[in-house]
Amino acid sequence: MSEENKTKAIETINDLTTRGRTNISLGIFQAFQEIKSIVKPHTVQSIFLLTDGVANEGICSDDGLVELSSNYLKMKRSNTNHPITLHTFGYGQDHRSELLGKLASITKGGSYYFVEEDSAVGTAFGDALGGVLSVLAQGINLTIRPPSGENTILKVHHDQAIPRENGTYTVHFNDMYAEETRDVLIEVQLMKPLRDEHHAMELTEPKHIDVTLTYIDTVKKVQVDSDPVECFIERPMGSEVSDPDPYVTKQWLRLCAVKEMKAAQSLAKLGNISAARSKIESWEYLVEKECNNNKELRKDGLTNQLKRDMGKILHGMCSPKAFEDGSTVMMMDNFSNQHLGQRSSSSVVDIPNVYRSKRKAEMAVLLTPKSARTV
Repeated sequence: MSEENKTKAIETINDLTTRGRTNISLGIFQAFQEIKSIVKPHTVQSIFLLTDGVANEGICSDDGLVELSSNYLKMKRSNTNHPITLHTFGYGQDHRSELLGKLASITKGGSYYFVEEDSAVGTAFGDALGGVLSVLAQGINLTIRPPSGENTILKVHHDQAIPRENGTYTVHFNDMYAEETRDVLIEVQLMKPLRDEHHAMELTEPKHIDVTLTYIDTVKKVQVDSDPVECFIERPMGSEVSDPDPYVTKQWLRLCAVKEMKAAQSLAKLGNISAARSKIESWEYLVEKECNNNKELRKDGLTNQLKRDMGKILHGMCSPKAFEDGSTVMMMDNFSNQHLGQRSSSSVVDIPNVYRSKRKAEMAVLLTPKSARTV
């Protein structure tokens, strides 16, 4: 952006006028056409959609907009194999958070941002931009296999888990930003320990699963195929019971929180606020029980963020009127998407977020007006 181009950009923005119309389908179409016209496209490509989500021109139905965007993404992949992520930013307390969440999840790499105040636009934009500028891996596929002839995998607790032949599962992740992690909880049927042939009194734990990972390294621009990693489950001898692993417990609490958020939202939309509150309160009881069993969880950042988010949701459902008049639905969509995808999509810079990477934090602060920051 030279000084000349900055002046030109500002003049172009100042010439924009509004007509009270929202044509999301045409906006998405033009965005894809712009990307398609790039002669030498970068491996990382993203579209930012800033809207209230209330389409009243062009394709207006949710299903139609989702199908349109999905078709464009498929067309693009067949041409260049470079995935495009779609990040959506919803404005105000009456925007279509459900639609914007669906659009952002098409590629499994996009994020939905709830922008409640105008001053938060820069923060949300910076958070998303910081992620886009730090993509390290794309097209990530995790393969989980049981031992040959065994069917030990009972369930893979992930929304992108796909069952294959012979009890194998694959989990797809679109992209990974620097410093991000992904957790996949796997429920398995324990097999009987094997007696060691050389030490008759000792038992050897059998392999329960092995996992392999493939992805595109965007820095080196090569495909990486990992060697299989064999997974064993260490068990105590005799009748002793192992202590739950705190890390596994907090990931289980995360998945339970997402499940209860979605259930509570469905009930609240039907007008059953009491039942919706019970869903959130049951999770709060569960997390308190786990924290009492393991004091380490009480100090954990993820556990405390989950408790804070669920508390905000509960407050937003203090009455049917509060739920209808407030922004609780948008908040629930935003929180559930963050915890499900383990990725920050926050428009608030001053509240800690365990998913926000260093690059995201830097860009969020950089683009947040000083007047909007808490000193």
